[in-house]
Amino acid sequence: MKHIKNTLFSNKVLFMALSLFLATIISCKDKVVDPIIEPPIEEEDTIIIGGIGSTTPFINGTFIDFWGKSAWGATQWDAHMVEMKEIGIQLLFVQFSAYNEIIWIDSPNDYSTLIYEDALSNLLNAAERNDIKVYVGLYFNENYWQNASNSAEMNLHAQRSKDVANTIWKRSKNNKAFAGWYISHEGAPYYYDTEAKFNVLKNNLINPIANYCKSISNKPVLTTVFFNYNITTIEKFRLFMKRMAKCNLDAILLQDGIGVDHASLLTIGSYYQAANDGLFTDGGFKGAFWADIETFTPPNGDPESFAVVKEKLIIIAPHVSKIATFQYYKDMSPSGPNGALANVLRQDYYNYYK
Repeated sequence: MKHIKNTLFSNKVLFMALSLFLATIISCKDKVVDPIIEPPIEEEDTIIIGGIGSTTPFINGTFIDFWGKSAWGATQWDAHMVEMKEIGIQLLFVQFSAYNEIIWIDSPNDYSTLIYEDALSNLLNAAERNDIKVYVGLYFNENYWQNASNSAEMNLHAQRSKDVANTIWKRSKNNKAFAGWYISHEGAPYYYDTEAKFNVLKNNLINPIANYCKSISNKPVLTTVFFNYNITTIEKFRLFMKRMAKCNLDAILLQDGIGVDHASLLTIGSYYQAANDGLFTDGGFKGAFWADIETFTPPNGDPESFAVVKEKLIIIAPHVSKIATFQYYKDMSPSGPNGALANVLRQDYYNYYK
């Protein structure tokens, strides 16, 4: 008898639980999710693969900005996307969506006075049509360079970056090309050569932005770092990267620095290895390590020769899992500002890629 009673009781509890579950589903059927309060659960981004990586010596992505492209429409953006895909570019890193007083998305903020309200949307829509993934850069102000370890200034930049991210996410969250976020402030070891200075970068800039972007979108967050071999030893750079590993980031890109005279072909391999050691061996980094190679030359910024670009790719490839460039439009696009010179590099690379 006791067994029968327990069975009836269990069935009754199961029926009540099932009824409650069905009622909850019905009541939530038409609920609109507020992305700020209840972020949708996204599928894991397969582009980000954590751990020490080794890739082939080819270009996977490039940085892009809106200089000369602010008023581009669908036709121009589509043509540019097709052009990049022909040489294997699958990822775009928007350098920033707001720069000083300029912003490339419609925004109600009080610090942007020049607004190109459709620029970012036009880029993202073209990327979606052409199956290219985009990491969207946020806010940047040139005051950063003189105030890199000023906590008040970093707090201001973080707040504006979060504000821009909120605007972008509300407008573009359903775009399938939207792969994640890019923090536009480039960290350098000689700005953050002590634990205290580095904590300003981590606690007042990187982590506040990264935490906020992940909270509203559940998408990965990336940033870029750089070095100057005249100022920073390999040992100091390794320590800097160990500290970077403690930031809430999903991937870190390292500039090769050759285009701005911060490094040479003889030194970049050692610095990329030091970055690997600092991130993964010393810091236990769970994200990915990518390269950002410069495809221009000092002092005028003309396109680099293919021979040098190829050597960079070969040197760097064993240390990273993806390679981006800075940047295709200026240095490799025949329709860009360097025209015929850029086309020479593009054609030479295309022959190598194919």
